[in-house]
Amino acid sequence: MLPFYYLPAISALDLLSSAVALAVAYAAYKYNRLVSGSVPAFVGISFSLLGMGLLLQGSLAAALFLSPSVEGARLFIISSYLYLSLQVASYLILAVGYVGAAYSVEPALAAPILRRALEVSRDFFDFVQLLSAVLLALVVFSAIQLRARGSFSSLVLGAFILILLGHVFMLASAVGPLYFYALGSVVRFAGFALLLAFLVRGRHIA
Repeated sequence: MLPFYYLPAISALDLLSSAVALAVAYAAYKYNRLVSGSVPAFVGISFSLLGMGLLLQGSLAAALFLSPSVEGARLFIISSYLYLSLQVASYLILAVGYVGAAYSVEPALAAPILRRALEVSRDFFDFVQLLSAVLLALVVFSAIQLRARGSFSSLVLGAFILILLGHVFMLASAVGPLYFYALGSVVRFAGFALLLAFLVRGRHIA
């Protein structure tokens, strides 16, 4: 989908985003051990999936650029499908966690919803980006509800808005300039970094 010369930039952004996403997952895991709650657990699982998917895709993008081959290209395409599936699953988990926190949904009710994450079709990149944007919009809306009660940080809300905007830019790359995809990756990375900075400070994420 992207020109060959975009691979180094996309690889670097994916690997950086992977490192930050995994750090967010680790920070959420540590926070969950200190203060039991459903939201940190959902954040940890969600960003673990994102981090692993980005690590795989970024590594294969770098390998394909350094050593182009038909086999490498096929493997990269497969990894892209896998990452898109993990992306949908991770944002679905995140949405379930924050909707549950905003509207006091019992955690047990989330299990049937989460099992459906892997059933989402992986065939269309645009569909996945659109679905990711919708799920993130749900997270942002729920965060705004929590913010109205005075129990949610504006920094975390800003982080989720940046991640949402990143996927909107990626979706826009289908009809606009291709650099929108790289721009979306940068904006998403900024959202990850902002969320990580907040978690490292040991603050509440919900």
